[in-house]
Amino acid sequence: MYLRSDLRYGDDDPLSWPQPYVPQYCHFPIIRSVLLNPSDSHPDAPLYWLPSKTDFYEADSAGECRGPGFLLHHKFAWFQKRVDKTVECGKGTTFSKGAEDLKRSYTVLLHDLLERLQHLPMSLEKVQLSVRETQRVVLYLQALIDYMLIYKPRMDTAADSSVSRKADPELMGAFTNDAQIAQCLFRAGIPVWIVRHVDQLPNIRIDKTDHFQEPHLFMPLDQHRTKFHPIFKGHGLTAEKYYAFDRFTRSHVRFPNVFTWMQSTGSLPLVNPPIPAPPLSLVSSRKGRKMSPYSRQSLNNNSSSSSKLFVDRTPAHSFLPPVVAVWGQGLSTLVFDKSRCIGPVGAKPRGYALPPPSCLTTAENPLKIQMMFKFWLRIRVPMIARLSSTFYTPALMDQNSWKTLVSLDYLGMASKQESSDTKAAKRQERMREFLKGCCDEIEMDLGIAEKESVLWRGKPYTELTAADHQEIVWEISELEFRLELAELDQMMRVATPNHDTARETAVSRCFAGPITVADVGSANMGFAHPNWFDRAPYLCSLRRLMQTWVGQKPEIIAKDRTSWLWTETEIRQLETEMTEYYVDTFFLHFGRPPVLPRYLPHNPRTSFIPLPRIQGQTSMPNVHADISKWE
Repeated sequence: MYLRSDLRYGDDDPLSWPQPYVPQYCHFPIIRSVLLNPSDSHPDAPLYWLPSKTDFYEADSAGECRGPGFLLHHKFAWFQKRVDKTVECGKGTTFSKGAEDLKRSYTVLLHDLLERLQHLPMSLEKVQLSVRETQRVVLYLQALIDYMLIYKPRMDTAADSSVSRKADPELMGAFTNDAQIAQCLFRAGIPVWIVRHVDQLPNIRIDKTDHFQEPHLFMPLDQHRTKFHPIFKGHGLTAEKYYAFDRFTRSHVRFPNVFTWMQSTGSLPLVNPPIPAPPLSLVSSRKGRKMSPYSRQSLNNNSSSSSKLFVDRTPAHSFLPPVVAVWGQGLSTLVFDKSRCIGPVGAKPRGYALPPPSCLTTAENPLKIQMMFKFWLRIRVPMIARLSSTFYTPALMDQNSWKTLVSLDYLGMASKQESSDTKAAKRQERMREFLKGCCDEIEMDLGIAEKESVLWRGKPYTELTAADHQEIVWEISELEFRLELAELDQMMRVATPNHDTARETAVSRCFAGPITVADVGSANMGFAHPNWFDRAPYLCSLRRLMQTWVGQKPEIIAKDRTSWLWTETEIRQLETEMTEYYVDTFFLHFGRPPVLPRYLPHNPRTSFIPLPRIQGQTSMPNVHADISKWE
């Protein structure tokens, strides 16, 4: 099953055509039938609208690349208003546990999809696809609400022959060969078609025959011009089809597999790449070492180990936001011995998907630093846009290669012998190589690199302050940190046969907003919040994530607690040991230190509302009630 030209699944799509009844998705027959060409004034028009070029504008990157952009502001507001209407309807009701969990899952997913549409630059086709997937989740949520409030009570009520309900023609309905299910749907007023085996035909009285309605008269069945890979291969009568649709929808709020090892066929990334066994020398050296908690004293008493402790020699700069202190302390405990690394990364460390934070600030010449920042702002939109697709794997580069890339304008200025056309051609060739795999969405525009209209959040570069430069670096650093955490989790978690969508939600809970959107307004939230109590929910979410990682872990992470309450001292101990464990584990699998969370010494100009979380209630003062297990 694959996406058709309208970015739906044709007659296999529960939004477009009645489907076989599946108990796990019993609310799908309640989905409203498709509105064909509704006017903009229709209240449900946003749920069936597909953006066109006139609804889209390209982001002003002032660079060599064109293509990524956003929905027009008034169109996004129009769409968001309709989504919020359904979300608010759901907030006013409370269902049984299973339905309540599903409602909350839809609500969180809608929040992330809208944030992505509003803040993440994408090509027009990706915007259209994101709108379609958002519409899908809204219609699922509305169907769930209607099912629980209206139709399920009718089904649960004893049959009353005096009550006669006609099937609601605005509902999608379902096919079934189960007479009991057909009776329940009929009693509730839901359209239902009973499918009988041909062997039963001689025993069935036929009062009337009619023509089937052909799907091609109501929906496009031709393949989309992008020719997306098949979303599902298998029997269309099972729940696995809907699991595949759900995985695809949720793939829009996660990063592509930037670092994951590829299959030998070179097609799709492995869901959970195998972890090679560590060298025997490493195993024997660790036998006597207690991992729960880390023994700092043993490091200090071992001269050979202490001599290999990592020392961060990144020079301070007014444009470089500081690392969150406890994470920096965790980095200082790293034993920087590449013989400890697992697999080939010891000899060749994994690269970076974005420039390392210090890349833009480590230069003696202030002019070079300014030109590197300007060049980054020119390529920022396509560099971030390439992370918005799970259909290709963005290229990785080491720190020196990244520095060379962002220094292209400065190096070109220093080369007096080459013409401006030659310099532009070289620059574009480098960009084209870097954007390999997504050049069909991001176009190269010759000569535009000479523009001076470089902006940061609507502000001309000539007016940027040191605080603005810190925000630029923070965004790069935060996105890279999130990419690395998500990928390390993919490597370390216990393998499962199917992709676990709940896992992606678990990773997202470690942050104040959608994982793919690093909003500057959230810079001092989450792991960077100055108050331990406000950091605690995110730290406990990270602990829950790490508990499922393979291998030895500090006891404070590995062992289940008898109490769900955490004091400030316990949270700070958890934070310390968890950062040390993260840094060490990352080094073993990537061959280099990780990019760490940073904070801004100033208050960002933009406000940010973090994603709402369920709060644990306790009468005890100065303790955090950890409910991450039940989120």
